[in-house]
Amino acid sequence: MTTTKAARTHRSLPKVLGRTMVIGAASLMLAACVTTPDDGTVDAAASTSADASPGVQLASLAQSAPDIDNPDSAEDALVPDPMEDWNRFVFDLNTLIYTLLQPVIAPYGVLPDERKENVDNFLHNLSTPVILLNDVLQGEVDRAWVTTQRFAINSTAGGLGFFDTAAGMGLSPHTEDFGQTLGAWGVGDGPYTVFPLFGPGNPRDGVGRAVDMVTNPLFWLAGPTGERMANIHTYANASSQLGGRGKSLESLRESSIDFYAAVRSLYVQSRRAAVANMEDNPGATAPAISNAVQEDVPGS
Repeated sequence: MTTTKAARTHRSLPKVLGRTMVIGAASLMLAACVTTPDDGTVDAAASTSADASPGVQLASLAQSAPDIDNPDSAEDALVPDPMEDWNRFVFDLNTLIYTLLQPVIAPYGVLPDERKENVDNFLHNLSTPVILLNDVLQGEVDRAWVTTQRFAINSTAGGLGFFDTAAGMGLSPHTEDFGQTLGAWGVGDGPYTVFPLFGPGNPRDGVGRAVDMVTNPLFWLAGPTGERMANIHTYANASSQLGGRGKSLESLRESSIDFYAAVRSLYVQSRRAAVANMEDNPGATAPAISNAVQEDVPGS
């Protein structure tokens, strides 16, 4: 009996979701450890020595105290974490999982920096449909036009996206996801939550990741070829996120008084910066694994 495309898609969905959980976990946790916080801590970043390691700088930012003379600043710096004991347990479990994944992505680690950049560029280009959709949903017409031009240029002159030719033409990359869109619409981030495998998050961004997953065309690939492409894409995403940011993560761990609190602070601050489309937030130009679906993230 001939198998329909719908049936193949249905059978492949559990595998796709499984890949999404693993890769989304690595992306979110590592993104949280390399993004820049919002206005409440920008001054701390500027005062950090240029010679300090990335981990020392990140730890300094994560542990900066709010201005007690500014109630609004203090309120913004507070991170609601009503399930902290449970979150810490899940955080430790996820950290173990990420460590076990390191040998799997070892081939990425031996690539020259230039080749790693090519991989990251390619993955970012693949995430264009989700970025463009959320640009439009947020009413960011100018950014949507930039996203469209970047995709056209990098998919052709940029060798399918391996080279960021558009950036050299003044079209800088950025990321958008549905969690940011909800934030732009006024939805608050809510209580901090560490999800098994997915890592740092909150209710708003959890919904956002689900929407991003199903709105990415790669999610609907079916058949042997589609599944093979999805597997390759998933592996490339995991390698890029874990292999590209592992050193910063480890440096942050060594420099932090409380590694969990540092990650929590950086995740919340970077997501707030991403919602505000802060141009100096490194998370705005990082590959968005959750958009690759792909699948499939702190985030910026």
